Amino acid sequence: MAKTNTVRENTSTVDTKFLADVIKRNDFVDLDQALNDKIATETEKVKSDKSITDTQAKDLIEQWRKKNPLFSKDLDVKNLHLSIDNKQALYIESQYHYESRKTVAKQEPSSNQNLGDTLENLWDKPAQNEFQETTTSWKRSGSGKVSDCDTCNTTGKTTCGKCQGHGEVAHKCPNCKGKGIIDLPSVTVGKAGKVGGAVTKRTEQCLKCQASGYIKLRCDTCNGKGEVTCNQCAGKGEVFKYELIETASSVLSNNIILSPFEKAKDKWITKSKADFQITYQDPINGQNEEKLKPLNPTDEGKYLLERYNVKVLPIARVSFKFKGKEREVFIVDNEVKAVETAYLLDKKKTAILIGVIAVALIVLGIFGYNWYQNHKTEKALEANQNSIESAQCATEQANSNNIAEAKKCLDKIEINSTDLEQSTKDNINQAVITFLSKSVENNEFGQVQFVHDKFYNLAFLPESTKETIEDLVIVADISQQYQLVSTAYDLAKEPSDNDYQDVKNWENVLKLEIGTLKRLNSEFHNKELVGGLNKDQFVDLVKTSVNGYNDFILKDYLKFGSREGELKTFLDLTEQVEGVSGLDFAEIKSQIKEAIENHKKQWS
Repeated sequence: MAKTNTVRENTSTVDTKFLADVIKRNDFVDLDQALNDKIATETEKVKSDKSITDTQAKDLIEQWRKKNPLFSKDLDVKNLHLSIDNKQALYIESQYHYESRKTVAKQEPSSNQNLGDTLENLWDKPAQNEFQETTTSWKRSGSGKVSDCDTCNTTGKTTCGKCQGHGEVAHKCPNCKGKGIIDLPSVTVGKAGKVGGAVTKRTEQCLKCQASGYIKLRCDTCNGKGEVTCNQCAGKGEVFKYELIETASSVLSNNIILSPFEKAKDKWITKSKADFQITYQDPINGQNEEKLKPLNPTDEGKYLLERYNVKVLPIARVSFKFKGKEREVFIVDNEVKAVETAYLLDKKKTAILIGVIAVALIVLGIFGYNWYQNHKTEKALEANQNSIESAQCATEQANSNNIAEAKKCLDKIEINSTDLEQSTKDNINQAVITFLSKSVENNEFGQVQFVHDKFYNLAFLPESTKETIEDLVIVADISQQYQLVSTAYDLAKEPSDNDYQDVKNWENVLKLEIGTLKRLNSEFHNKELVGGLNKDQFVDLVKTSVNGYNDFILKDYLKFGSREGELKTFLDLTEQVEGVSGLDFAEIKSQIKEAIENHKKQWS
């Protein structure tokens, strides 16, 4: 982005000698003699051709007075005795084009390119995109050569990134959706139809993917070949290497304002409608190049061009007496400007205008406040009506066991409204309780989390309702874990041809059961609410799992060789099960420890 530094200096006489002194004191770039001569000539021309006369000044001031309806008619411009001091103001916009250049190594597929034999100097080309903040690049002449492609080692082929050279890609099995198992008709475990009753799904291994969840298909990127055309050489085995010259340009601006009057404002001069009389551009060299070098943004560039836009403006200070006091205005290129105008205001007109504005503001304020209050009331009534209707809809749909429709109704309740009436809050609470109860009865425990996320943090929700939500979140979690345990158990008790995977399946069963038991041991607010979880029945399943794992690992698994690590893991998991279930597996632990010792003796 262009950097601009503006300097304002006041002087009784604007000339090139004073200008040179300003440039020196501010360490700006020296102006060429040709530009100085143009400024001197233009200054003399403005002085001789555009000085304001008494008659011109009165005409301009009268036009200015008439344009403002609040100015007093007491200012009799025609009979004023004016004192006019004609001067010239100078405004210079100076810009310096900076450019950084560097080379970047590039390559592309070889195709008979030719950049010539003579290496281009970095600064051979002239300034690019003069006085613009931009970037550009071009191939450096004389920098090109043909080389072997290092990416493919001249073969023109590279390993396919999609299949890593195998020619096949693993896709999620469409038969089991990537789970490795297929769901069979479900059976109910526990107190079905009661709060907390859990549905357990039966499964079998997917034969299509051999229970892996994935099948391999031919890679469509390489068409099963395992390799693709090299993207660096386009299959030719050769590349064309060259250097790219990259440039970035920026602009430094130093603006100078020379004013003969201290009270004249900068904007009167810089924003004047007059065109720049002088535009001057030249390459930077010699002394100016050295002076700009410390300002270089980077070490890879330099300032190449300088450009100046110059205005020489006629500015006159016009003094006169009005109501016994000395007053003044300025005329800048035929435009009247004033630092102070309060003395010109008609007090009666001004008072009326202020009164009208004040009344208008009061009326608008009252109207705005009333509109806001009415709008706020309307929005509150609308929010209450919508929320009551949505809550009643949710209750009705839930009682009809239409859980999905009930959820849609609950989702429409405007819980963020701060103007809900108590009757609305009561309807919302009733809808939440009914929806929870019916969701659990229909074994749709996933809806519990929805209720928790949307309603649990509502300040008006009774504490008893929040406790029910907390309990049911745990119940839902445990019910889902029941299903996972059942699925994992069915998978583990059917040995496969992969003994290592069978061990991992049994370990997974015990880990899931330990996590579920920890959740069952949680503190509930309402013991009756979670009675249907049937902890005793689940503990029986845990006991069966430990015995099943014990039979497998001691009777079938050890015969395949070294299994000390798996035995120690089984022992650790068994001890964890004891800690959370209250079961006693002393005999099984003794058998495992004996197996570990026998293993050590066998392999010592």
